[in-house]
Amino acid sequence: MLEAAYHRLPQPKDSKRVKNYILKHPAVTPASFPQIQAPVVSNPAFWERMGGDSLSTNTYQQFLSARELKKQSWRFHRK
Repeated sequence: MLEAAYHRLPQPKDSKRVKNYILKHPAVTPASFPQIQAPVVSNPAFWERMGGDSLSTNTYQQFLSARELKKQSWRFHRK
């Protein structure tokens, strides 16, 4: 049974491809609006200052999780 399972290992084609989110109606933003993310947001110290108290919901781990979910076209609510 173990040998039969070995011959039926999952293949790369068995997994789903990551779908990138494509806007159907992109919004026009003014040139003064930031087009790239501020580098301070990727700094863990920034998130430590934001989440200094025990009741805070902003942590660096949550930021990283949200970023990964966004890459996979997931949407989420904080409430």
